[in-house]
Amino acid sequence: MADTASPSLKQLGIETLIVERLADAIEAIDRFRPDIVFIDAELPDFPKAYRTMTEQSPAPLVLTARNASSIPMVRRAGVATKPYDIDEIAEFARMAADDPKSLLAKQAMQRGGSEG
Repeated sequence: MADTASPSLKQLGIETLIVERLADAIEAIDRFRPDIVFIDAELPDFPKAYRTMTEQSPAPLVLTARNASSIPMVRRAGVATKPYDIDEIAEFARMAADDPKSLLAKQAMQRGGSEG
């Protein structure tokens, strides 16, 4: 599904990079320094991926899933459900580029449950 959102985001002037493996994500963060990171909360190894992303990326983290109710209670800057609302994704991207501190503050204040 992310692959189908990418062309629409590109038309809005938002560059995306989609990776499927955690090792590729870490490499991409090191190379490209993204403004924001989206991670699928339904990954089989989500706790490991979440922990790694929060340790490796200074960017705000948005969790994605089919249903908001399946998002674990961990710190995050936001939630995006599938199928993706392009306007919502674009808004997250613009906020991250223009004012990352507000998203990071929201992520820092997010409480509840296990941290992965």
